[in-house]
Amino acid sequence: MVVVIVFLFKNRLFVTPEQLEKRSAAILKEVEERFVTLLQYSEFKAFVSTRFDEGARRFDHLDKGIDDIKNCLVHLAEKE
Repeated sequence: MVVVIVFLFKNRLFVTPEQLEKRSAAILKEVEERFVTLLQYSEFKAFVSTRFDEGARRFDHLDKGIDDIKNCLVHLAEKE
């Protein structure tokens, strides 16, 4: 029985609560450094969506401007 217990502790199959707490704290710190929170993700998603909408509006204005130039050129070509 003693041999089994020594084997288990030697191979670190069981940990003390202090060791578990230290490892848990290390894991939490690593997660905080590597990943974003849901709030940060939501804010970033909203920012990207807003910027995308602004870009789409700019392209709409560009399309309208191109159509105006095209119509002007067609009108000039018809006069000749």
